Amino acid sequence: YAHNACVTVLEEGRLLGGLQNGKDLVAQRYKVTLTLTDEQCLDISKEIFEEFESNRRTQKTQSVTKNLRNIVETESALFTRVTRVSIGLINHTDLLMPQIQFLGNTMKACGEMTRRLQNIIIDLQRKRRCLEEIALRDAVSKKNASLALDWIEGRRIEAEAKDIEDQIKAEEAE
Repeated sequence: YAHNACVTVLEEGRLLGGLQNGKDLVAQRYKVTLTLTDEQCLDISKEIFEEFESNRRTQKTQSVTKNLRNIVETESALFTRVTRVSIGLINHTDLLMPQIQFLGNTMKACGEMTRRLQNIIIDLQRKRRCLEEIALRDAVSKKNASLALDWIEGRRIEAEAKDIEDQIKAEEAE
């Protein structure tokens, strides 16, 4: 242990101020004088540096390996979750298909009924116009001008009211 401590102090001193500084630092701390030559000191420093580098690379490799393992585990867990969710969605879709088909048929029937109602409304509007024209001809033929004017004025007011109703419905639809 003392040998390792001396070597470490020697290396620290060398890095700070050269080999002689390292020898002096060891002498101060451990009350020993190193009889190593400069070459031996450099060899020791070189060994320490190589061991340090080797340890650093090993730790770095282990860290990268650990990170990769964590990433793979996370990705695997995510893939498993996505697979479960996909299977669940497929199962729910199978269960919902009859309801979706029923809704489609209902919407189709509603569309057909809407078309029929529109045709009935158009037919009623046509019959109303015919009746109004007959009433107008009748009033004019009886030479009842005031009745004809009243009828025309009433028709104009009804048309304005209908336009206002249509505008309100259009605004509500928007």
